[in-house]
Amino acid sequence: MKCYNATMIFISSRKVCLFLVFWFFVIFSSSPLLSQESQTSKPVSPPSEEDYNYYQKHGRKSSLWNEKVQKGFEAYEKGDCEKAISFFKQAMSEGCKDPLLIFKLAACAELMGSYYSAAQYYKQAEEGLSTLSAPHRYAQDFYEAYGRVLYLNQKTEAALPYLLQAEKGGTPSYLLFYLLGQIYLTKGQNQMAMEYFNKAIQQPLNQVPPVQLAKIYRALGKSYLELKEADKAIQFLELAVKNNPADAESKQLLYQAKEFKRQQTIFKMMEGISNPGTSKP
Repeated sequence: MKCYNATMIFISSRKVCLFLVFWFFVIFSSSPLLSQESQTSKPVSPPSEEDYNYYQKHGRKSSLWNEKVQKGFEAYEKGDCEKAISFFKQAMSEGCKDPLLIFKLAACAELMGSYYSAAQYYKQAEEGLSTLSAPHRYAQDFYEAYGRVLYLNQKTEAALPYLLQAEKGGTPSYLLFYLLGQIYLTKGQNQMAMEYFNKAIQQPLNQVPPVQLAKIYRALGKSYLELKEADKAIQFLELAVKNNPADAESKQLLYQAKEFKRQQTIFKMMEGISNPGTSKP
């Protein structure tokens, strides 16, 4: 099975159903498995040859598993997760503990919907990536990747420091800010959630599906409504409905926001009638 078809495996899962469109966005816009032609919003991952050259120079190489590592890297680059995982596990059974290999194994597990296994593999890669003898992009990519799978495993408190570290790394992305906003929203810290949601929609959105945009606009609108800022709530909830007309929750929230604004207007009018002396000429 190819990695880019892997989402079909777990459509029946309730949690993944909620994030199905979200993960199509992740896979098709930020995955390290993508080719140069299909990736526009993040730096293009070097081809497997460059990673294998890095492995040969700085990795934990051995004649016992070098060939398996190379074939695994090649399969990974082609998006063939089944074959890549097979070669990676063969190499590990021989004793290979190279962090680049383990990171790629984790990425494949994630893309195939095995979030628990992905989290375990990312954790195994953590120490090795932090002690690389030469710079490699995975050392920074790790924080967002591990934070993401922790989030999907419903370990949001554990995910937060890794995602914040990814933010410090200077690689802003819609996905990163979206996850941070969701975590703070769950924690009831609406102001922080709104800051990250606003950062998210300031990133390139050309690859974000309308349904996913509707989710973030709904979250912003809901947050502003809870803060009793009706005008801003209406602004974002109208965008949510525009991007996903079938979203019943956004429609209900929009109705509530407009009703709240109507009540505010009536209240101000009643105040003016009750206290005519305070009204401006």
